[in-house]
Amino acid sequence: MNLFALAHRVIPDLLADPFSATAMIAAAKSNYPDPIRSTLARGGFAYDLRSVYAAVDELDVMAFTLPPPMDSGHGYLFLLVVPRGEPGPVHYFVLERSLDIMTRKITTVIGSTTKASGYGHLNYGPGPTPTGDLATDAWALTQAVLPIVRSAR
Repeated sequence: MNLFALAHRVIPDLLADPFSATAMIAAAKSNYPDPIRSTLARGGFAYDLRSVYAAVDELDVMAFTLPPPMDSGHGYLFLLVVPRGEPGPVHYFVLERSLDIMTRKITTVIGSTTKASGYGHLNYGPGPTPTGDLATDAWALTQAVLPIVRSAR
């Protein structure tokens, strides 16, 4: 399983259509992520997908697990942030494993990739340290990306 491709090609392809992101959030909000699982499985990415949803102000925020990262650029989880109610801009972020070249310690960065950007990778700087608890990690990542989402309006 190519974990980099999953986070930086497969999922951005799914999210190229705002209706797809809205459908993914609706499925996860209803605690029925099977459509997402089956879509990823058809692409060869079968794993224990878990998700958590939060309503934050006027936004729907959904975090989804990724397989455990094995190298830099692999993600711990990905986050979708969309306006509540109607399809709008889809914000996609990945909490990525990274390596601090000065200390040689594993760290994290907040990254993003979109089909519209030609799969160019955007790096938003250091990310929160994963705890292994999806709700805790999702909330920490949400708090880190909300200023980015709000500044994009």
